Amino acid sequence: MVPTHPVVLIPGFVTTRLERWAGDACGENMFGESIWGDLSMVKLMIKNTSCWVNHMALDIGTGMDPEGVKLRPVEGLHGIDYLFPSFWVWAKLIKNLGELGYDPTNLHGATFDWRMAPNNNEKRDHYFTNLAVKIETMVKKNSEEEPFNSTHLNKAVIITHSMGSNVFYYFLKWTEKHKNPAWTDTYIQAWVNIGGALLGSMKGYSTLLSGEMKDSAELESVRTYVADKFVTPTDRLNLFRSWTSVASLLPKGGNLVWGDQTSAPDDLAGDSESYKDLISLPDKNMTTEAALEFLWGVLAKDKIGDQVQRNINKWFSFGMATEKTGFEFESGSIFQDPKFWTNPLGAW
Repeated sequence: MVPTHPVVLIPGFVTTRLERWAGDACGENMFGESIWGDLSMVKLMIKNTSCWVNHMALDIGTGMDPEGVKLRPVEGLHGIDYLFPSFWVWAKLIKNLGELGYDPTNLHGATFDWRMAPNNNEKRDHYFTNLAVKIETMVKKNSEEEPFNSTHLNKAVIITHSMGSNVFYYFLKWTEKHKNPAWTDTYIQAWVNIGGALLGSMKGYSTLLSGEMKDSAELESVRTYVADKFVTPTDRLNLFRSWTSVASLLPKGGNLVWGDQTSAPDDLAGDSESYKDLISLPDKNMTTEAALEFLWGVLAKDKIGDQVQRNINKWFSFGMATEKTGFEFESGSIFQDPKFWTNPLGAW
């Protein structure tokens, strides 16, 4: 069987292994080993927890590498097949696609540093530039027409999971500006969105508020047996807050999407229960907008949190655009600002 369409896999939050290229002296014997994603990570975490935390944390000011530390995503399919190492992420899908005739020439794992905001992945690693070139190359190579003819292409199928869907949406807006508005129609056949959090989730909120990430299936065994035992709650909270990408999982659209104080759009008629409250407390309940204001207030109370909030407001959008003011990328348009590419409700 000869595959028709090249396939690109874009992983989600925490599901790409990160390997050490430079860092503190405490990890000097771990060059090229995974600081995140396999047993070498667990060994370091148990042996020297502070060393592991210092490597995994991002600089609070820049949202990128701290001085002297360099972790990079393991590239390609090997970076996303297994985690920790028995938790299969993409391994079964990769194997099944291989049985259908796929190989690395037409199947690509588009790994990225899931800790960083999308704009910083481009700034540091040229992630979106490289992804566009990779897709173009795969499509041209796997197309039957020679010489290359853009009207007869075997376009790429993009499969995304979790936060990878947010990253791909950002990429689509990026190509409109940095390639051309017709780029998607030229090179993309279909998008398979697996559990994408395009409008956010509670995961991002609880992670930034308290350092709790219990709803992450990928982290459950590590959290239960390692992280909770060796990493203090304060260190864990500061670590997670340094991962600016978590903000991409905050709820978007405000009360218009999630519900106001009286009801939510997805409430069932006649049902006494409502989905309007994002947070339920003993003394009060909070809508999405109230909960975000509460989070901003908590972050503003300490130096680290205040810087985190400023980065979030600089790199992410959470509201809903109510009217279109001209072509997206005309000079001076707000849609030139990449922060709006993080929110499907904030950019067209």
